[in-house]
Amino acid sequence: MKIGVRTPSFKKSLKARTVGKYKRAAKRAINPLYGKKGMGVINNPKKALYNQVYNKTTTSVLPSVSGTTKTVNKKKNNVAVKNTKCVAKSTPSSVASKDIKNYSFDFNTIYLGEKAYPYSTIVFWRKFSFIIGLLFIIISLPFMPSGIVLLLLGFFLIAISKYYKKIENEFLRYRRELRKQK
Repeated sequence: MKIGVRTPSFKKSLKARTVGKYKRAAKRAINPLYGKKGMGVINNPKKALYNQVYNKTTTSVLPSVSGTTKTVNKKKNNVAVKNTKCVAKSTPSSVASKDIKNYSFDFNTIYLGEKAYPYSTIVFWRKFSFIIGLLFIIISLPFMPSGIVLLLLGFFLIAISKYYKKIENEFLRYRRELRKQK
């Protein structure tokens, strides 16, 4: 059993995101119980136990962002979706989820359109886009005027970072208001 950091394999990662996606979709269409919670234990208990221990004892080198998003269902716990806007039902109406353009909030989740992201994911992408934008700007300067594409891309990424910062500030203000009312 491996303990510690898993060795990254880009080949396996790419295969899991492409080929595996279509195989899982086909299996779900055939078997209604495929992919349901707890089915691994029923089908192969030894493998399920091994996977559970392996996932607890190892960590990834790369930041996993792909597994942090989820599609919002029509009704889920205390969130109702109306025209890609979310309104928290359990919160008082004065602090109900802020519907600003195409994003809204739950206590620990930010909804961008119909996708839900944890707060930490938004912070990660804000910092990532800002750093990559700065790198593109710095790299493009010695190659002017041919580096204009990199320069524009850098400014675009910094603009995205500012957009995420705006969402983050609104979210933090929303959480402060929620805590004041408790």
